[in-house]
Amino acid sequence: MNQPTDFEKQRSDIRLATERFIRRRPFLDPILRPYAALCIEKINRVEALEASQKDHRPPLDPRRLERGLPAVDGKQVTALKNLLDTCFGPIHGVLQQQFSPLGESLKRLGDLDREADLGRLAAALLSGDGLPLESLASRRGADLGVLHLLLQWTLGPVLAWIGAGADIDRNNFGAHQGTCPVCGFLPAVSSLSTAGDLGSEFLRGGGGQHWLHCALCGFAWRTARGSCPACGNRDHDRHRVYQAEGENDGERLDICLACNGYLPGIDLRESPSPMPPLIAAVGMIHLDAWASENGYHPLVQTPWNRLQ
Repeated sequence: MNQPTDFEKQRSDIRLATERFIRRRPFLDPILRPYAALCIEKINRVEALEASQKDHRPPLDPRRLERGLPAVDGKQVTALKNLLDTCFGPIHGVLQQQFSPLGESLKRLGDLDREADLGRLAAALLSGDGLPLESLASRRGADLGVLHLLLQWTLGPVLAWIGAGADIDRNNFGAHQGTCPVCGFLPAVSSLSTAGDLGSEFLRGGGGQHWLHCALCGFAWRTARGSCPACGNRDHDRHRVYQAEGENDGERLDICLACNGYLPGIDLRESPSPMPPLIAAVGMIHLDAWASENGYHPLVQTPWNRLQ
């Protein structure tokens, strides 16, 4: 029998972690299963790109990283229109099938790969240029947040594929950098890693090292603790840690009182089985709810904190 490929291992880890969380917190079932399906589709798209485009991976300029800039720039994203077109349909289909509250807006955005330039739209998303996206959402009568999610998850597999082939030392990149070295996006979750290699690209690193996990491409990079990824605040007195009362399972929110943003965190050293951090983040949706009730906002909008 063939050994599982790395992609198969990633899919297996997501399924196992999903079932583990649902057994522990049954109320997560209607949220976690759809999100897991979306994550698996993202892996499928990365695998398809690797199979069809392996010899055509776009070159990255190492000088950008030396200047503290993400490896991928807007011009490159614009040129990736054909790859984005191949990802759009499957991602749109999973979103429409799994996230019914978004259905009407998704329906109105269903032909973007035919009627719009996904490369330019993705470049606008990555650069933070909101005007083209606001204009498009208004013309289509679609929710701007849904458009953002659709573009994020269409662009994510392409950037993940590029990042997987990039020569980036994730163990030593930017001790004080809070944004992704591949795409410049903010993280969706942080983690403390266990020692050694647990057989998953998500979990490699030394014991107790602090990692951030990109909300867009999924790249993981090591950083120093105690700095807000969004605003850079390093004042210890303006940071707060929240854990649910009575729980000691390594789940937490790191809250910045300077910008009122928060980032879920998970101590993977306490996990008995492989735990993709983004799945762990969905498993902490009860902490997202507490944060929202207390006036804090997530660093980035995700399907789970949008729907919680």
